Amino acid sequence: QLANGLLAGSWRSARRRHPVNQFGEGLSPLVGTEDLWSAERMSIIDIATVNPITCGPDTPAAQVGRLMSEHDIGAVIVVDDGCPVGIVTDRDFAVRLAAAGRDAETPVDQFMSHDPVTVASDKTVLDAAHQLAARGCRRLPVIDPTSGRLVGIVTLDDLLLNATETVDQITRVLSHERHHDGDPGAREEVAARTDEGDVLH
Repeated sequence: QLANGLLAGSWRSARRRHPVNQFGEGLSPLVGTEDLWSAERMSIIDIATVNPITCGPDTPAAQVGRLMSEHDIGAVIVVDDGCPVGIVTDRDFAVRLAAAGRDAETPVDQFMSHDPVTVASDKTVLDAAHQLAARGCRRLPVIDPTSGRLVGIVTLDDLLLNATETVDQITRVLSHERHHDGDPGAREEVAARTDEGDVLH
């Protein structure tokens, strides 16, 4: 909740045009407030992998394994008529295939996870994070909200990577402001800009 508050709320009071901080220093040369990532606003499709690797329900285990190896991925989405009906991971191979004594010709629908949790492409990053946390999964197929057809996949790593980039952005802004803290020259301009209503509080 604290992290979400920082990401979504810290910049909510930003003014239009080119905001300035309390010392009269413009933020736009470093990073504009409109560019700051927000889990409440960013669409999940913006960070998803589009056109993910897929297979059909009847695909043999050996072929699915080759797909994972060739594309260096840990999961393949199983689709039927373009809609996700399952997901198979490298762990499924170890636990549900090899450990169960099944052979390489076993159809993927016999050892995949059925009816995977999905997220619609018009949902936000925060929505996806809630889905991952609530269901305890690491991957979400992204679907078209109207047709239900697969359009992408988002992983826990995708969310963590974007969160890390956001923290880096915020850190740069804070460092920039600390650097100018106490600068008399910067303070002299703030009164005039305050009258315009452009000061970022």
